Amino acid sequence: MNVRIGIVVVAVAVLAGSLQAQKPGTVGIGVSITPFLRIAGDAAFPQFTSFTVPMNFGAFRLEPEIGFGRSGSRETDTEESSSNFALGTGAYYLFGVTDGFLAYVGPRIGFLRESRSFKFTGSPEETEKRTDTFFGLALGGEHLFSSHVSLGAEARFTHIRMGETKIEGSPGPGADPDIEASATFTDGLVFVRFYF
Repeated sequence: MNVRIGIVVVAVAVLAGSLQAQKPGTVGIGVSITPFLRIAGDAAFPQFTSFTVPMNFGAFRLEPEIGFGRSGSRETDTEESSSNFALGTGAYYLFGVTDGFLAYVGPRIGFLRESRSFKFTGSPEETEKRTDTFFGLALGGEHLFSSHVSLGAEARFTHIRMGETKIEGSPGPGADPDIEASATFTDGLVFVRFYF
């Protein structure tokens, strides 16, 4: 589905390319197109699309971001579902601004909320919930087809500190405070931004 959205967005951007390239507007709406898969246990899920609100203040950009994803599977005697919610923001320095192109670099911070549920035949449903925090660095660039439409790419270096997992529905509610986990990784996104 992300591929179809990407094709439509690129087509709109190319059609808008006949307009004279300018600097971006002050406020906009962005959509990430992520062709990559997220690995969770033995399964691979499409990375969820995120939505942003880029706000440009001269050579600086503040860009809040929100995203949501849900997946599930069912086998003969088990059901599993997972949902993820992400909320964060980036604070970027804009440079290399010319008519038609700009680059940016800066930190990103936020949190990820994950909820997973398991149901086995003859057993009560078990739910695990966890809130993680993340921080990292992003480097990106975008081509401005007009002052209202841009297409860009972003490389991210992210560190996630996993929060405490709370378990409900097992032999008793609980948590495992003795486990500390984190992850550090790189990923990439393609963005389409519409400015006002």
